[in-house]
Amino acid sequence: MTSKIRSAAAAAAMLAALAVPAGAFAATTTSAQTQSYTFPTTLTDRYHAGEYDGLLRLHISPGGIVQGTYQPSDGGIRSVTGGLDGKNIWLDIGGGIHALHVTGTFQNGVLRTTAALPGPDLYEFDSASVKPSR
Repeated sequence: MTSKIRSAAAAAAMLAALAVPAGAFAATTTSAQTQSYTFPTTLTDRYHAGEYDGLLRLHISPGGIVQGTYQPSDGGIRSVTGGLDGKNIWLDIGGGIHALHVTGTFQNGVLRTTAALPGPDLYEFDSASVKPSR
């Protein structure tokens, strides 16, 4: 009988010991908040006149995962996925063969990127200003 009580007590102690780290882990992962931003944007080509305006909404998780939407001024909404590592950011805007891949920096609320398109043109995709969202 005593060995059954000892076994039960040991099992209870083991479960209690395992429960403490799980609770501590949950507290640390939920303390960081996802940051949301709204960017009025311009897409320009260095070698041609004119620009394309739009609105970029991004949600950046504490782990650097970027998700959001892009709405060009000519209509439609495109999904945005990407990542942030330090100040370096990359975004894929839209999907399929017409996706726009941009890379650059995101620092102090300022987005500066260059679009990767085939050919000699160099497109810049930058934020005009930033508005932190909630």
